[in-house]
Amino acid sequence: LTDGKGRTVSFKNTIFVMTSNVGSQRILETNRQNVGMMTADELNGEMNKVVQQELEKAMKPEILNRIDEIVVFKPLGYNDLSAIASNIIDDTVKRAADDQGIKIVTSDNIIEE
Repeated sequence: LTDGKGRTVSFKNTIFVMTSNVGSQRILETNRQNVGMMTADELNGEMNKVVQQELEKAMKPEILNRIDEIVVFKPLGYNDLSAIASNIIDDTVKRAADDQGIKIVTSDNIIEE
């Protein structure tokens, strides 16, 4: 690859990681429709198909043909989301105390509310 100043860079031993939300809405719909009706492997296979279809709609074949592997991440589950929310709340409480001298008290079930 050559930049605007004529410098050439080799990408011979390079890995590109590209992220996208393409197909995310259909992944959620597929998940909702098939929870409990498919095994985890079947559901993952279905999500891979859905993402491939959405990528084909959104991207030109010239780009898709240059991609070696597409990895579809599973949506976060309730336990994962609860842990993330708990960490955010704990950080907020600590920051309020450290920065502003404000004491915030939360109930144990704040995440469920």
